[in-house]
Amino acid sequence: MIERLERASLSDAVIDYFREMIEGGEWKPGDKLPSERVLMERLGISRFCLREGLARLSALGVITIRQGSGSFLCETVQAQSLRNVLLPMFSELDEGQFGDLIEARALLETSIARKAAAHRTGADLAELRLILQEAGEALDRGERFAVLDARFHMALGRIAGNVFFMRPQEMHLGADDEFIPENSRTAATRATAGRDHERILSCVELGDAEAAAAAMQRHIDTCAANYARKPR
Repeated sequence: MIERLERASLSDAVIDYFREMIEGGEWKPGDKLPSERVLMERLGISRFCLREGLARLSALGVITIRQGSGSFLCETVQAQSLRNVLLPMFSELDEGQFGDLIEARALLETSIARKAAAHRTGADLAELRLILQEAGEALDRGERFAVLDARFHMALGRIAGNVFFMRPQEMHLGADDEFIPENSRTAATRATAGRDHERILSCVELGDAEAAAAAMQRHIDTCAANYARKPR
């Protein structure tokens, strides 16, 4: 897991981290959360930013803060909870809207890949490489691979450095509860996605913005084809 995070909004880092821990199964409903000191160290953020993020999660009904006892995940929290609360417009995405989703993702993600290639740092490349390493180790675990798939795309969004790219990207990924898992449904589709991600990262490493955008477009096209072939 990538423990230290950088975000345009550091309180968003807290929400992203909670989402990853819930989706990855590390935290379960009702679990007591690590102390503030531990969370601050893991995320590399100040107490103020951590508490801002925790306050947002509490307001969303994801955690409950008990004076003198600490913070706990709510008993009703599920992996979908953050997406459904933050992205209610997508909580019941119609089948026919996936074409619109794919088109929007292609436009957004190619722009993100282009900017990421132009602005990446050595630390950014190390982060992306680690995500792909973990994904390669999860080829036999579809749900885990799907989480890492989304994490790779979100990391590119952060590297691109435009918050107005990151927000829509978060919305699109939130709508992909069927789209991304379908792309991770079989060992073959996971291997294909892994190769696509490697090509994207290679272009980003080279700083070739147009090649990175083209590699991302091919990846989105493949994802769309995988979804179209899913059993109905």
